[in-house]
Amino acid sequence: MNSPRSAVLLSLLTRYATFIIQFVATIILARLLTPEELGIFSVGMAIVAIAHTVRDFGISNYIIQERELTAARTQTAFSVAVLVAWGIAALLATLAAPAADFYDDQRLRMLLLILAGTFLPLPFSSVRMALFRRAMAFGPIFRINILSALIYAASAILLVYFGLSVTGLALASVLSAVATAIMAMLYRYEILIYRPCLSDLGRILSFTTASSATSVVNQIGESSPDFIISKLLGFSANGLFSRAVGLIRIVETSIMDAVRSVALPYFATAIRGKGSVAEAWSKVSTLTLGVTWPAMLTLALLASPLIEVLYGAKWLAASAVAQILFIGAACRNLSSMLAPAVLADGHVGKLFRAQTLMQSAKIGLVILGALHGLEAVALGYILGEVVGTLAHAYLGHKYIGVTWAQQRAVVVRAILIVTPIAVAATTAHHFAQSLNSAPLDLLLTSSAATASWLATLFLFRHPLASEIQRATHRLTQTAMQIVKT
Repeated sequence: MNSPRSAVLLSLLTRYATFIIQFVATIILARLLTPEELGIFSVGMAIVAIAHTVRDFGISNYIIQERELTAARTQTAFSVAVLVAWGIAALLATLAAPAADFYDDQRLRMLLLILAGTFLPLPFSSVRMALFRRAMAFGPIFRINILSALIYAASAILLVYFGLSVTGLALASVLSAVATAIMAMLYRYEILIYRPCLSDLGRILSFTTASSATSVVNQIGESSPDFIISKLLGFSANGLFSRAVGLIRIVETSIMDAVRSVALPYFATAIRGKGSVAEAWSKVSTLTLGVTWPAMLTLALLASPLIEVLYGAKWLAASAVAQILFIGAACRNLSSMLAPAVLADGHVGKLFRAQTLMQSAKIGLVILGALHGLEAVALGYILGEVVGTLAHAYLGHKYIGVTWAQQRAVVVRAILIVTPIAVAATTAHHFAQSLNSAPLDLLLTSSAATASWLATLFLFRHPLASEIQRATHRLTQTAMQIVKT
């Protein structure tokens, strides 16, 4: 078992390594695909993302938070995962033709038929990976995810380059899913995990049904812009919106997902050890906001030059949308650690109601925004995030003992950190714009933001400062040992 700090570091390393792989692949694919092609693929992936949420059926979260995980319960969890995943694959294949008819584009039919194949190997990897996370053993997860990302990136680029377009992206997803399942099974081969069993089914379903419903509602809300924009504004408009969302998700994947992957097992471990979830939440949230808010602010300023340099001029129309969405992501980060904390303490039904409220508001606001253009869609999207932030803050206060004072302290500390960074980054950005060079704008603004961020952390004695010192010390010791040998 890794310590919480080591687990986060390994998780961050995993996310940064996969981020670099995805980043390079995205840049190459952006030059091989058109906005319309990306729009079609985004609709297909939005449907699949919802199906994936149903497919997991809360099994991973159940395995992580179960206080007494027996062999029979693990086997039952796997059996349920197989039944649900294979059923979803069949359903998705059945819905491929109606979905293509609804959007009047038969390319979507073949796309969904291929993507349905990704569900067949997934139960064999998801249960094993959940067991790794429960044990906070992030070393195997790191190795498996890196190889899987490399397989997807290489195969996607090659298949698209040779003319398979969005079909190539779908085939790459299948190859990656199969490879992940094989690696997870071989890494720690325990055949008994995969033995069919349905004992303790009621205990498992009582948790997974509500957990799955929560995840499905959340994913529907996240995917709703793809469906709504494609229908009301067209695939090209959705391609631009998806490019903006993709830029946000690259950042969140490299920062927030690393922490989220550790958060649930960390909070669950604290609960099993009779620790304070509120204190654990306060510590984790202080650290994450100290990174994410400065990053979101800086990237909101740099949305236009960033898109131009990374993806090319044909995607510049997405920059205004990206700026708005970065602000929405900052709002979401306020409450991002409350959901796993509430879930770890077993309040899955309460979390479902909060997610339903947030995603219902988001869908309604996105539909309203789609009547006025892409920027209005983005505004509706972030207003839905504000509703979710308030709902999660209430849950944290009422059910896991995170006081209003603790939440206020986390926000105030984040504001103190981000304010001087905002001044430095904005000043550098305005100066760089006069040079009329997107690469120089990126270099000068990001450098000013990074320097002011580090200075502010140490000036205000933010907990991140000690983490940076500790990491620097470890790297220095490692380097010295390498030199001596």
